[in-house]
Amino acid sequence: MKIIFGVPVFCIIQMGCSSHYVVSSDTNSDPSFSTFNTDAAGRRGTIVLHDGEKIGARKVKTDPDSTSFVNTLTGARTVVSNHAIDKIVFTSSGIGFLEGSGIGLLAGGLGGLAAAWIIVGRGAGEEGLAYVFLPLFGGGGGLLLGGIIGGSIGHSYEYMFGREPTTP
Repeated sequence: MKIIFGVPVFCIIQMGCSSHYVVSSDTNSDPSFSTFNTDAAGRRGTIVLHDGEKIGARKVKTDPDSTSFVNTLTGARTVVSNHAIDKIVFTSSGIGFLEGSGIGLLAGGLGGLAAAWIIVGRGAGEEGLAYVFLPLFGGGGGLLLGGIIGGSIGHSYEYMFGREPTTP
């Protein structure tokens, strides 16, 4: 029984969703520097350098050689060579909430269905209502829990400049 309830919880915990993009100077590629600058406008993010240092950033703007941003800690405008940057990460709590809710609904519903199958067996009649109510309760609980966890973790958008990131 513990395994039946452990699997949906494990699925919900593992839902750190992210999207990875390689920014190119080719205007026909997606995303180009122009597209990146449009996507980054007004967003707060984290700039991860190759040495592992993480810098909170806002008002991020990049070109093929360098990236400028306002350091959220100092408030100073900073310019860094793109060769020193491993990746730039933006996070969306709203998208994370939706993804978490969907995964939680699916995991909780399947967990409820599995619990009903174990508790009731293949019986019919009034006991068959467990096949309706347990997946509904499991799905509802998973929806709520998954939404909370997904919203707190968020969906991350990782941008690299012409290469894969070196830090995990």
